[in-house]
Amino acid sequence: MNKHLQFFVLLLLYIISLNIVEADITSDTKKYELSSDKTSWSSAKRACESNGGYLITITSYEESQIAKSVANSGGNKDNVWIGLREENLEGEFLWVTGEPFLFTNWGSFQPNGDSDLSCVWLNKSDRKWNDQRCSTSITKKFICEYDLNQKPNIPSNPQPVDNADEVDLETTLSWTGGDPDFDDSVEYDIYFGETLNPPKVKTHSLLTYNPGKIKANSLYCWKIVSRDNHGAEKQGQLWRFTTKAPQQCFTQDDLDKIVTEKNLIIQEKNQVIADKDILIASMFTKEQMNDALAEKEYIISEKIQKINSILKRYDINQNDTIGVLEAINALKIVSGLNIPINSFKPQVGIYPAFGFKGTVFQEPGTGFSSNSSATLYFVSPVGLGEPIYKQTDGAGSFKHSWICNDCPVGLYKYWAIDKKTGVKTNTVYFEIKMITPRVGVYPKSGHIGDTFYETGNDFTPNSSVHLYFKGPDGNENSLIKETTNEGTYYHSWVCKDCPVGIYEYWGVDSATLKVSEKIVFSVINNK
Repeated sequence: MNKHLQFFVLLLLYIISLNIVEADITSDTKKYELSSDKTSWSSAKRACESNGGYLITITSYEESQIAKSVANSGGNKDNVWIGLREENLEGEFLWVTGEPFLFTNWGSFQPNGDSDLSCVWLNKSDRKWNDQRCSTSITKKFICEYDLNQKPNIPSNPQPVDNADEVDLETTLSWTGGDPDFDDSVEYDIYFGETLNPPKVKTHSLLTYNPGKIKANSLYCWKIVSRDNHGAEKQGQLWRFTTKAPQQCFTQDDLDKIVTEKNLIIQEKNQVIADKDILIASMFTKEQMNDALAEKEYIISEKIQKINSILKRYDINQNDTIGVLEAINALKIVSGLNIPINSFKPQVGIYPAFGFKGTVFQEPGTGFSSNSSATLYFVSPVGLGEPIYKQTDGAGSFKHSWICNDCPVGLYKYWAIDKKTGVKTNTVYFEIKMITPRVGVYPKSGHIGDTFYETGNDFTPNSSVHLYFKGPDGNENSLIKETTNEGTYYHSWVCKDCPVGIYEYWGVDSATLKVSEKIVFSVINNK
């Protein structure tokens, strides 16, 4: 028999011979089985798949409690493999099913796998996650998971689209859903409101929801949770949109003022025509057409042409007050009158587009009513903050700056409203990112007797850091260093009688428990 075929047959017989069921837990949608035999992670994966299941995946706190119950069933006191494996040496972990790796339940100072790819198991003490080199010589018990019912589809394709602006005040929400099991029915829990944790407002089987007339100039958040008739659920992401500003309404007095403004513009036009006629008459009389007069004639002619074209626009129904306002404002700007123009939408900006704790953000505004004020609105990852009021200068601009002190990590949203006109600006986004503490070592390679210098940055200021060192013999040592006002520290170590080989070094922030990346350095033979 071919050696490769012989090996495959023996491997298949070994997998089939594995005694999977020591204890099992079953619900309406899932079945879990704990093996009685121990094997490697890869063999455990194949054993579950050969029986129509897969190594257990844990994507929520609730599922972690189920995994803990199964792992402890039958009085089991052994470590147990789960379906999580390191995909590459950059520390990216993936579930065997391809589900998003979002929930974690690592034990203390985990993951701490070495330079090889790691597989993950539930430790026998508290059923937290530990990782270990994926080796065929390392064996443990394992849990198989079986789907008795497919969960409904994740709600998607929202309308209005996520982060939409200028949404109508009478709009219908819609999404796509359904269930991969054809004969299953699905209901949808609808969460809708003006907070980042909106309340549930409706449950039904439709793929639409009409919230009724909603408020202008407001931020709304919504999400959908789909649930089939077996109780299996899938939650959609949180979607957001902002509504339109209210349209301006004018009284009859306002319209009378507009007509008066029109008559003043016509007078301006007539004066421009008279100036042009005088200029031309002067040119013909003196028979001079120097560059200055030619330029003046061109400017006046252009001005008259613009005024005439806009006056034609004025022949509109005065009930269309928005159109009237636009026409009058356009006349004002081309006629050279020094009157604020409100028909142009104000704008806000943000710089930089992302930052960290301590970053100063510049948030300017332009195109507002001059010598008035603007109301600034900011939405952080925890909700809408208190509005900020800024005075505008003679050019309709303002400057504002904000420093991120103890601000939550995530996406922020910012817009403003012109107090005088009620017009809403564009919406800009910026992001606060988490700073990962950094450690360094110099030199990267040295001899017995050399001094190694270890530094740290971006830790919590005026706090402390736990430093960890792992030698080539596998032993770990730790010490505590105080951090400075800038969140840094400095440490030196003399290698006396230390083993030759590769060392690992990392730090853990005592205040935030953030773990720095691991770096390596080496000790080679004596000089």
